[in-house]
Amino acid sequence: MAVKRIVTAPGLEMQHDTSPHTVVIGGNKVKRQCASLVLGYSRMLYMQFYPRFQRFHMKVFLTDGFRYFGGCCQRCVIDNTSIAIACGTGRLAEIAPEVEAFERRFGFKFLAHELGHKERSGKIERPFHYIENNFLVGRVFKDDEDLNRQALEWLEKANRRQLRELKASPIELFAAEKPHLVCLPLYVPQVYRMFQRVVDAYGCVSVERMKYPAPPAYIGKTVLVRESKDQVRLFDGHKELAAHKKKVEGSPAAQPAPNPMARRQREAWLPEETRLKEAGATLGKYLDALKAERGSRYVWSVKKLYRLLCQYDAPALERAVARAAEHRLFDVRRIETILLQDIAQREYRLPLEPQASDYEDWPQYRQGAVTPEPDLKLYAPDREKDNDKEKDDAS
Repeated sequence: MAVKRIVTAPGLEMQHDTSPHTVVIGGNKVKRQCASLVLGYSRMLYMQFYPRFQRFHMKVFLTDGFRYFGGCCQRCVIDNTSIAIACGTGRLAEIAPEVEAFERRFGFKFLAHELGHKERSGKIERPFHYIENNFLVGRVFKDDEDLNRQALEWLEKANRRQLRELKASPIELFAAEKPHLVCLPLYVPQVYRMFQRVVDAYGCVSVERMKYPAPPAYIGKTVLVRESKDQVRLFDGHKELAAHKKKVEGSPAAQPAPNPMARRQREAWLPEETRLKEAGATLGKYLDALKAERGSRYVWSVKKLYRLLCQYDAPALERAVARAAEHRLFDVRRIETILLQDIAQREYRLPLEPQASDYEDWPQYRQGAVTPEPDLKLYAPDREKDNDKEKDDAS
């Protein structure tokens, strides 16, 4: 079936989509999402790479793309992605309220094409093949910043190449399209998102699986996190606690530097350790040996021991720990088995059978001793007759 060619007027339509690619960053092959934006009339292209692509990243990318072009078209064709669409598909698609606010900010509308009509977004699909077989061929990158920097440099050349179907380059056609673009607002606010995070025992908060330090005084407390394109800032109300450069998962810069104070800080904020040492001297000595033996697993072992202290009697736990220390057993999970065996032997073991000579001391015997002796004389004659009958039968 022949495909209908869609021709749009200058400034009327742009198309946006993403595609996964494998890139070499820091000597390692990693997955990155290539986000692209193309103007329908001039074929001017803009692209950036992201480790993952969510609604927040879409708003960051489109804001940067509109700045790159100096404006935007009246509508943006997308597929039926849940990043922008709350429900429905095609002409029945309902745009998410957050995305509608983004549309009003820049004065354009999203348009989701019908299911199965991939040719409707063909202008954005074709550049992905060109990116895969031109830009990414033989290139290596130090980090994600270097990747996106080289992408912008490559775009300067790619937008100047002659397009055979148009018999002109995108940059030449863009000169005619730019006056028809929707102008940018006088002030373009920074795209960011905010959420709450609890500072963990290491004194860090987690954002997209990356750790960012917070002041030690806020360990165990909830702080407000403000994430933008390049920065992560921590707040306590209106008070800024820290500002960090944003890390990207898989990038060499995201690897945490060795911190010799991390272990000391982690151990200093273990209330379980203090309570265990207060429970007995045996537990304190065992914790010292456990710290040297378990290393980084020491925190988990202390918390497991503390749970046992909360569930069982302290003397019983101390006896089990003393037995484990005697055999240099530092697997805390096996201490509970020792503890249960000790409880079973002490609390649920049946008493041994007394000697036969001591039966007169049994409470049961003493209780039955007050019962009068039975009189068996009445049965004596009958017994003699039975014996005589047995003798006659035998003879």
